[in-house]
Amino acid sequence: KVARPWDPKEYARLSRTSIDEGTLVLQNISFKVGDVRATYQFALESPANSERTSYDDEFISVSLYPAETQLGFVLRNRSSEPIKVLWDQCAYVDPLGQSLRVIHSGIRMIQKDAAMSPSVVPPGASLKEAMTPADYITYVGGEAGWSVRQMFPTRFVQALPLKGIAISIFMPIEIKGSPHNYTFTLRAKDIIPD
Repeated sequence: KVARPWDPKEYARLSRTSIDEGTLVLQNISFKVGDVRATYQFALESPANSERTSYDDEFISVSLYPAETQLGFVLRNRSSEPIKVLWDQCAYVDPLGQSLRVIHSGIRMIQKDAAMSPSVVPPGASLKEAMTPADYITYVGGEAGWSVRQMFPTRFVQALPLKGIAISIFMPIEIKGSPHNYTFTLRAKDIIPD
């Protein structure tokens, strides 16, 4: 066969350099561009290390579900008293360390800068929610309306450079009348093509 020249419209190229046990490793990855989707594999780094994206303590149980434009979660109240998620104090910390205000799924995009009431979770009950950084929401006008920037790109070629990045969710929860500041840090351990 005759080798064809590289066509930028047909192939995506990624180059990566790393130092592995004192040896310089150069990796080149080439593949056809198309609808190759990325699957992220996250692990919890804090408040405790876990291969899963969930955390439990005496007051709460939380499972986190990162998605393209939001971070979903299920929060279960394990205490004997109601708890409150203090939305106005919650924040998303991006891979660059920038703290960004979030809105939850019950908030209209046009109200992304308005104050948010706390969500009350009775004893033994669960709250299923999703949060999006407010700065990632823009009004583009016309028929398109509102647009939400990706937190986690779904195309493999865009996602691969994010392997190893960490993001955090700062979530103050009022328990028995006093705030408990939870910071959930997730690291993208791996990104694989679908």
